[in-house]
Amino acid sequence: MIASFTGISGTSTIGDGVAMGGRVGIKEHVHIGAGARIAASAGIMRDVPAGETWGGVPAKPLRQYFREVAWIEKQVAAKKKPT
Repeated sequence: MIASFTGISGTSTIGDGVAMGGRVGIKEHVHIGAGARIAASAGIMRDVPAGETWGGVPAKPLRQYFREVAWIEKQVAAKKKPT
């Protein structure tokens, strides 16, 4: 399943049962394994293993991506606190 406004480069391959959110961009020469899930607005720059869920730009496993976003938010919040 591919949602609207997704760009797939001509040399990329997509396995069976892959689900992609809207505004996903896929670089050339990339393979997305069967059953993978790609979050909306993800930028796929490298191969995605079968059955994994990836998101972000550049895309990475979703759990790692969320950890990094949370860390950045904590750093920003810490700098806003008055000293």
